[in-house]
Amino acid sequence: MNNASVIKPAQPLGYVGSLVAEMFATGWTEPFIENIPEHGCTIGTSTGTKRARNEDRAAIASVAARNGERYCVALLCDGVGGSSMGDAAAGICIAAIIDGLSKLDTKYSLDRILSDLVRYADDVIRDELRGKGQTTLSALLASSRGECIAINVGDSRIFSWDGRRSSFVQISRDDTIENELAALPLLDQSMLDERGLRGTLSQALGEVNRSATDLRLTVLTADHFGSGGAVLASDGAWKGAEQAFLLIASHSGKASDLVRRTLSVAAWTGGLDNVSVVAIENCRSFAAGNAPDLMMNYKEAGTTVWIRNTKLVIRDSWIAEERGPSPQQPKHVKRGKELTGSSRPKRKSASRKRASLAGPQLDGLKELPETSGAVQPRLIGLKQKVVITTDDEDGQ
Repeated sequence: MNNASVIKPAQPLGYVGSLVAEMFATGWTEPFIENIPEHGCTIGTSTGTKRARNEDRAAIASVAARNGERYCVALLCDGVGGSSMGDAAAGICIAAIIDGLSKLDTKYSLDRILSDLVRYADDVIRDELRGKGQTTLSALLASSRGECIAINVGDSRIFSWDGRRSSFVQISRDDTIENELAALPLLDQSMLDERGLRGTLSQALGEVNRSATDLRLTVLTADHFGSGGAVLASDGAWKGAEQAFLLIASHSGKASDLVRRTLSVAAWTGGLDNVSVVAIENCRSFAAGNAPDLMMNYKEAGTTVWIRNTKLVIRDSWIAEERGPSPQQPKHVKRGKELTGSSRPKRKSASRKRASLAGPQLDGLKELPETSGAVQPRLIGLKQKVVITTDDEDGQ
């Protein structure tokens, strides 16, 4: 597999990524649980009781890409605590991956797509924050054809999960110094404890003094997940009570139960860190629930992103330079009851907010040069339409 990173477009995050990054900027202090039944998954996060802010970020995105394929991606990032802008790094990482995936106009294997997008996000974080923020990443990418792969960077973890068989197994490997040293012929690692280095990350996204090609990526294939599902979790899920977390997860038959119980146990055992969990009940059918109204043709592609209690729908009308019809207007997207996040406290305002934003015309964006092995978002003309729907009333 070629390790070349994705070539960045003229505007690194594009309009899609910039809007997603803005949605990530606020509103993560209060705990929440969001069920996404059309993809059989649940997202949850909590700041805990010991931290002033939540540096975790998580999202689900359903993408009808320009290459005619449909993808669904689950992303979980944990901003590195030693950096001043870890939460910003986490938000930028997720925005960059979703933006890059939405721009695919050529069909590649899933492992090549995800590997290149991770390296792309690494470059974007480094360029945007200049070393002020780093983040871990757990990412799972699936196609509507039932293919599924995952990549992990840092010490957030990926687990295979089958609630029917009470099976829950860690399949990712933490990127820590002790795990790196374990491969060396050393008899004693006590120096790590003496110097307080145990648990120190050996790599994270956004680090300076290296390039994206220096990242060591291990691709987890569908064989790792079998016929079941997957769980992405930040380290706050098991700090102080790892065995309890493993037992609870293995005996949870539904994604919503697993997430709710994990957040509760993390709070009961001290709330030592931010905790975030994404639970997917079946990896092979994860992407099969893409919204049926997405128009899959040469003229239009689309992306739907779930962030907290917000469903962000982007209709990307695009056309080659030799064609010139005006882009179609987006369809209104109504938020169903199942997307309101029933675990959230009821607010005083019962109004439904809906905004429609038109993206800038990027006719001047030049076609990017060909580079062997790179997944390249290539576009000449672009117009984007965004519909944001949120619910402030439970049950709406």
